[in-house]
Amino acid sequence: MSKNLLICDIDGVMFDMNYEFLYWYNKNYPIQKKSINDLKKDLNYKKIKESYRFSGHKLSIDPDPIIIEVLKEARNNYFDIWIVTSRPNVGPNHENTRTWLDRNSLIYDRLIFCRTKESLSFSEKAIDFNKVAIVDDQKKFLRSLSVSLLNLKDFKSMLLVNYKSSHFENKSEKEQKLKELRSYIND
Repeated sequence: MSKNLLICDIDGVMFDMNYEFLYWYNKNYPIQKKSINDLKKDLNYKKIKESYRFSGHKLSIDPDPIIIEVLKEARNNYFDIWIVTSRPNVGPNHENTRTWLDRNSLIYDRLIFCRTKESLSFSEKAIDFNKVAIVDDQKKFLRSLSVSLLNLKDFKSMLLVNYKSSHFENKSEKEQKLKELRSYIND
C-alpha cells in the first residue's frame, strides 16, 4: 500500500486561535478588546502575544472535534500525519504542544516547529509519498509549501485546504472544505 501525507497546522486549524487569544486577553487584562483586530492595534501587542504563548492557556483548549475525526480517517487511509507549527520552539512551548496533542488524542507522526512556515523545506528522502493534503488557515503558507514540495517531486495529486477553525467563519463554507478533504483522504 502506498503512503500518503497529510500536513496540518495547529493554531487556527485545530482550534480557533483568535477566539482563544481574545478570551485569554480579556480575562487577564483590565482594558477589554472586542476583536482580535482591536488587540493587534495595541502598542504592546507583541509582548501580549508572547505572554499568551507562554501562559499555558493553550493546554486547556479543546480541539475542533471534526479535525480529530479527519486525522483518524487519514490514519485509516495510510496517511502519514505531520503537524507543522510556527509556534516558537523555546521554553515550555515544545513540551506543552506535545502534551496538548497527546492529551487530546491527536494522531501524528512528526511534529515540526519552524520559525516561519514559508522557510520550511524538505529533503527528497523525506518526501516518499503518493498523495499530499495540506491544511492551514493561511493561504500564503499553502502556496509556499506546495511549491517547495512540487520542486522535489511530482505527486500523484495534491490538495490544498484553507481551513479556519473559527467561530466567525461561514459554516457551510467550512463544511464544504471538510467534505472535500474527507473525500480526498478516503479516495
